[in-house]
Amino acid sequence: MKKILPLIVLLSLFFEIPICYSSPGDFDPSFGNCGTLELKLNGEELNVGAVTVQQDNKILVVAKYQNQSIVLRYEEDGSIDTTFGLNGVVYLPIFSNKVVGILANSNNYICVLMITQNSSGDDLLNLIGLTPNGSFNSGYGANGYKQYDWWNFPTWVGSWVSPKGVELSGNSILLYGSSQLYDYYNNDLGIILKFSLTTGNFISYKVNMIYNTQFISESVNSLSLLPNGKIAVAMKILGNLTPAQNQFTLMRLTFAFLPDPTINSSLGNGIILNNLNSNEASQTQKILAQSDNKMIVAGYLGSTNLLTRFDVNGSIDSTFGFNGKVDFPQLYLSYSGLINQQNNKILVFGKDTSTLNHSIQRLNSNGFLDTTFGDNGSISGFIDSNKSIKKTFIDQNQKLIVWSSYSNGISQIQKFELLSNPQTPLMSACYKDFGVGYWGTTITDSLLIENLDGPTLNISNITLPPSFSFAPNSLLPPFSVNSGDSAFITVTCSLNTIGTIEGTAEIFSNTNYSPYKLDLTVLSAKPEIQTNSNFIDFGFIDILPSQTISVTEKLSVTNNGNYDLVISDLNVSGFDASNFFVSNSLPVTISPQESKDLDINFFTIIDGSFSAELQISSNDPISPTVAISLGADVLLVTDSKEVKNSIPKDFILLPNYPNPFNPSTKITFGIPEKSSVRLEIFNVLGQKVRTLVEAELSPSFYTFEWKGTDEFGSSVSSGVYFYRLSTNEQVFNRKMLFVK
Repeated sequence: MKKILPLIVLLSLFFEIPICYSSPGDFDPSFGNCGTLELKLNGEELNVGAVTVQQDNKILVVAKYQNQSIVLRYEEDGSIDTTFGLNGVVYLPIFSNKVVGILANSNNYICVLMITQNSSGDDLLNLIGLTPNGSFNSGYGANGYKQYDWWNFPTWVGSWVSPKGVELSGNSILLYGSSQLYDYYNNDLGIILKFSLTTGNFISYKVNMIYNTQFISESVNSLSLLPNGKIAVAMKILGNLTPAQNQFTLMRLTFAFLPDPTINSSLGNGIILNNLNSNEASQTQKILAQSDNKMIVAGYLGSTNLLTRFDVNGSIDSTFGFNGKVDFPQLYLSYSGLINQQNNKILVFGKDTSTLNHSIQRLNSNGFLDTTFGDNGSISGFIDSNKSIKKTFIDQNQKLIVWSSYSNGISQIQKFELLSNPQTPLMSACYKDFGVGYWGTTITDSLLIENLDGPTLNISNITLPPSFSFAPNSLLPPFSVNSGDSAFITVTCSLNTIGTIEGTAEIFSNTNYSPYKLDLTVLSAKPEIQTNSNFIDFGFIDILPSQTISVTEKLSVTNNGNYDLVISDLNVSGFDASNFFVSNSLPVTISPQESKDLDINFFTIIDGSFSAELQISSNDPISPTVAISLGADVLLVTDSKEVKNSIPKDFILLPNYPNPFNPSTKITFGIPEKSSVRLEIFNVLGQKVRTLVEAELSPSFYTFEWKGTDEFGSSVSSGVYFYRLSTNEQVFNRKMLFVK
């Protein structure tokens, strides 16, 4: 049997839509994006507090959005139900960071349960009623909600209740958890409260539920409804028990919250000791009712994850697993995901103890691995390992719905096939990304529709969203694809707007899902180059004889577009092109709405006027080449004076010019900061011949002339002489040759 893979097969020239049969464990490709729905509103990820599934398979989500609590409703295919509330969204009259749950009855009337606090910091329970179309239920009062202060409940309810969950029985809401009503053991008590879903009114409650002076129920950790109208409850009990003081128990109640007299086992009064270590399982225990009124209890025994099944009369069902138990030594079980199919097959969720990857295993009704599900009984890696399974559902079409979430509430919903359907083929690809094209052009790609096996695939029609169209030579519907054959269709997209262009194609066929929805997307890219100037002027630069001048200016380049600007070439042309260069390495990539500097350098050893043009080549579709004019004017300095517009980075003493010399030579030095300077001439004996300058000078280059005379103006003899530059920071020495 072929498997549907939740991915897109991208080949070098085309995109493949495989046609195959659905199998248990496959993603449902008609839901969301290939079986996965990311929970967002207007592009913003939602912090989700509760999820439920209506009888009509629509999905309700309670979330926080921009400091408001909202309810969203999704269609069976994962699209937003625009008939609900305001375009699929209901803004609730109160805001809460703690959502207890959301429930919907068979008529799709809805109740949202939330905890808020009053001005004194006391918890308040809020029940908000909605009609099937998302309007507020008038039965809940003028404001559409009922608010309860725990202090106003009957005395035995307690000063506050810590809810662990809610379940729906007909039109009754069962809220369960623990109550802060201290007994003589000084512990909380397990509690169940009943409310009307249609009005939000409080009906009744039951605290403790165990009538025995030796022990009490500290909390109700899980509750499940049996087909026979009884309530299966998993509780933590305290008291004089063997083998430990703290144990989990299974209790079956009548709907009047009275013990079921048909169970009289370990502790009597409908209570069965479940011998599980409460210190490890206190927050994770779960009970699961099956269609034959048997009960599955999940928890830890020591360090082992364990499922135990009890028969109708409360005895362990030895036909299940090994002597009524199934253990999972390689899994950390996620009890919130444990769920039962109509045929009593059990879906078990957990994390692999070594890889920490999430997995789903399906057990048959006898507790053994069902190899018809997924890959020999399990599927894995379907969600990020950092997410946790929050809740699971099985809808009326026997499809598995999984809500998972990060710790910050960012969530997704996934839908899986649980049944095989060998009658008609099924398309499995859900998404086609055409990639990136440049604004003002068209982009073309091909879709390959392949019928892997089974009956003939008949494509009756294909509708394309705006901006997308069939290419002139494309195959057009109607057409058929025989088993083992394939067919190409070619689609173009006109990139007439900037940004992401997306839409949904609908493929009408004889498959399970018709029309089959295929999301199409393409990025219409328009990088846009902008420079801060179209002329780089290096200005007037002074140069000394035999000196090399190098100056750098910066040109700022900004990308005002929506896609990376890539500068592929920087070419300098013109008569003086050899005097200019750009030192940046290519390519230069600039992200949207960001800037980078180009380093433009000018150098010369002669004076004169210089000009050139820099051409910047990029992927801007409108301005692929931008021209920048370059210019510089260099002046030769021959007198002893400050060199204009030039300040050295460091102290420097340059070689004299000319050398050898007669009758005179020029000595140039530079100082980067204000300093006391002394320039002196010495003979080979180390005797000072003359001081050319002794002064405090400002930062600049300086040139002084020596005419070969001493301090008294007399000409010196031929030979080698040394000149020394002394500053506050350093001393420099050079030699020169005087000839006659």
